[in-house]
Amino acid sequence: RYDPVAYVSVEDGQTRLARIMGLPDETVELKGGKVLVNGKPLESNVTYYSLGDYGSEGQKTRVAPGTYFLLGDNGGFSPTGFLSKDSRFIGPVSRQQLVGVVKTIYWPISRAGQLPSNHSLDRTAAR
Repeated sequence: RYDPVAYVSVEDGQTRLARIMGLPDETVELKGGKVLVNGKPLESNVTYYSLGDYGSEGQKTRVAPGTYFLLGDNGGFSPTGFLSKDSRFIGPVSRQQLVGVVKTIYWPISRAGQLPSNHSLDRTAAR
């Protein structure tokens, strides 16, 4: 959980980045800017707006086996729309759509370096 991953969006075929927040067989809900998993709030410094078909305020989404609920850190608005087209909009993402775990930040230079990993994908490979 919390690992940043690259995935291929079913919406437009683009590779996007988001964090794994919901694991297989869990229920995810957005409430008051917080992420609740199986009814318990996750620790996060990011406010996740309740948006999209799968992220309405108080809506519970079951994460099916072999899928993950992904949320982008840039959940606000831009002149062209929402910054993160994540599981709030496209639903849980299948393991086949995942490209891999993001391990390094290279831009901006001031934040460049290795990221810590929780290895969610390694622990849930059999799910």
